[in-house]
Amino acid sequence: MKRWIGWTIGLIVLWAVPAAPSAAAGLGKIEDIKVPPGAAGFRGTLQGKIVSVDDTEGTFVVEVEKVGRTLNGNTAKKPKAMLAHPVRIYPSVVRAKDGGLQPDPDQTRFIRQLHPGMKLLITVKSDGLFRFRMVGIPVKPRMGT
Repeated sequence: MKRWIGWTIGLIVLWAVPAAPSAAAGLGKIEDIKVPPGAAGFRGTLQGKIVSVDDTEGTFVVEVEKVGRTLNGNTAKKPKAMLAHPVRIYPSVVRAKDGGLQPDPDQTRFIRQLHPGMKLLITVKSDGLFRFRMVGIPVKPRMGT
């Protein structure tokens, strides 16, 4: 009896949980975008198309079309593993007046101007694990191809 109840509850939970939107669809909030294996530690330039922008978190997702040059400090074993993968980009962190840390205000303003479908070339640095942070502010992004 207990086994039947557990199986039934598991089935109901699986049915009730909505599927996450695909990165290419650009619909809603894209959760749990991981750095592709071999790309952790990347420092360099990425070119791609913006898939989504999350104003609440101050981040955006880029589907990588080209991996450009690498910078000093790059430790990624396979930077090209990011090609055709969505990558979430975070703003850099700076010291606030109270001594705490906050997202870079200039980069945050830049992110608010982005829209899905725009293309951009951006310089990023990895924290070595699961995040890419902006380095500076990229040249103005452009719409379309």
